[in-house]
Amino acid sequence: MLQSPQEEPVLRQLHSGRHSVIKKNVQQQVDVAVKHAEKLLEGGHNHSRGAQEWRQLRAEVAAAEERVADAVVRSDYLQRAQVIENAKRDRPNAADLRANIALVRSKQHEVGKRIIHARRVLVREVVDVFGVQRRRSWEIAGLQLPSSPELFRLEPSLHINAIVLHIIHLLSLMTRYLSISIPFTPTFNEQEHVGRPYMIANLPFLSTTKWRDKHLLWMSSKAYVSKKHAGSKQEKAQIVLKSYKKHKHFLESFALLCHSVAYLAFTQGVLGIGIGPQSFRPAPSNRRKSSDENDSPRFLPGSDGVLVSATSVLELIALTAESPTLGCKSHEPSTSDTVKHMGFSLDISEVVASVLTCEHARWGASKPDVEGKEHLSEGWEVMDMDT
Repeated sequence: MLQSPQEEPVLRQLHSGRHSVIKKNVQQQVDVAVKHAEKLLEGGHNHSRGAQEWRQLRAEVAAAEERVADAVVRSDYLQRAQVIENAKRDRPNAADLRANIALVRSKQHEVGKRIIHARRVLVREVVDVFGVQRRRSWEIAGLQLPSSPELFRLEPSLHINAIVLHIIHLLSLMTRYLSISIPFTPTFNEQEHVGRPYMIANLPFLSTTKWRDKHLLWMSSKAYVSKKHAGSKQEKAQIVLKSYKKHKHFLESFALLCHSVAYLAFTQGVLGIGIGPQSFRPAPSNRRKSSDENDSPRFLPGSDGVLVSATSVLELIALTAESPTLGCKSHEPSTSDTVKHMGFSLDISEVVASVLTCEHARWGASKPDVEGKEHLSEGWEVMDMDT
């Protein structure tokens, strides 16, 4: 569509006027934005602080915090200097210092006496609760323990194992009350098990690697020589021969238990603990014995200073509870008399050898082997109805 020459100036005026209006509107918006930005930066009386005022305020707060920190440091320095000056001026003399030390030691001694008294009460009470006493022979919880380990075969395995479990429970309580660590610690398998205990070496107490493996403390039901087999030497020999390896391992573990109980008694002041002279004599007793017990050889105290056998576990526990120095020594720093080393002269190998030698002299079967090279099977056993 063609435009006439008269229409062109009119269109130019329209376009020019429209652009002027748009430009004017944009300029007004820019002016308003600039004024608003200036108000935000500089702040005003009728609105919130601006960014510049916040920066200035933060700087003033930082300077005030620095002045306060300096004042605290100066005050702390002056206070410490005053304390040092007072200490120099009020230095106690030697007599006052000795009196203060004596007062502290007196309080410590009083606390130690209370701890010792508490230990004695706990140990004697638990020994009485377990019923450790001597009637015809030493017993615990109403169960009589044979006078010597070689006589264990004459009792059912259930009887011997029950006594061993009672002794282990009692021993764990006594060591806990007295804060004493023993050379061999009774423990149980962490997994679900029939409850057979092990003797595990307390390594800081052992200088040899010979007895560091765990040893099963459980008498086999096959080791029991019942009364119906007592009259036949051939049947007894077969029972002893079939159960010799397992029973030997049990006796070794029992010897480790005996050594631990003997050490506990030694730390509490029980004297004369040993294995007796290296000779055999009939075990004396006031009660009538069967034919199997009459001529049982065993170690007995002699002229070498041994007053109580290390294998007499219940007797050692009773003597420990009756000791006048019970609770005075411990491995933990609770009293003034702390046991810092073992200092026990009874050799574990001698205790094991004495037990195995008595077993061999009583039952024969083979020569005693103290090396402990056999490994006890942990399998299940078939128990006789007579046991």
